[in-house]
Amino acid sequence: MGRVREVGEFSSIKLFFVLCLGLLVSACAVGQKKDYRNQAIDINATSTQTIGVAVLDQRTYVVSGDKTPDFVGLRRGGYNNPFDVLTESGEPLADDVAFSIVTSLSAQNINASILRTTPNSNRSSAKEALPRLDSTRVLMVYLTEWKSDNGYSLRILYDLSAEVLDENGNVLASSEVADTRASGPDFGGDTIPPVFQGALKELINDPNVLEALK
Repeated sequence: MGRVREVGEFSSIKLFFVLCLGLLVSACAVGQKKDYRNQAIDINATSTQTIGVAVLDQRTYVVSGDKTPDFVGLRRGGYNNPFDVLTESGEPLADDVAFSIVTSLSAQNINASILRTTPNSNRSSAKEALPRLDSTRVLMVYLTEWKSDNGYSLRILYDLSAEVLDENGNVLASSEVADTRASGPDFGGDTIPPVFQGALKELINDPNVLEALK
């Protein structure tokens, strides 16, 4: 005849498994990285221009130095304790975004290159400091917000805007996208890349932006 487990014994076993789950989730949360550099963006552009792509990180916590430029969000452990998620490349998020855009434009046989920037809250000074080289158009993308917060639920916050400049620095067109996406558990963060791709696709495929890039 089997042994009858006491109520306290069941409680102890349950507590043990809860603690183990919390430790496992916390271990998975430490040191996570996400790839933003190799994300294909479906851009419907055609252009005969030489396009420089500059991405300016204006996230307040990056500009202030509270977070490093490669910060992309939080991964929460089993006790809801947050750990920073960084870019897989180790490069600033702005550089990874620029790389993805340039790669996607190049796939459309467009002559595009990266114009590097440093985090700055002042758009005017950032534009004046751009090394435009031989670019006849500049696609300037501003990261006002990009952050994922992933634990027992997932939130993705973004606020992105873009401007197309001519060779004299005049603004020819602009666009903006902003949203907060929420979903259930996504421990692997598989939802994040498609949201990133979709946000940039919507931003750059604005008809005015596409026309100004021609």
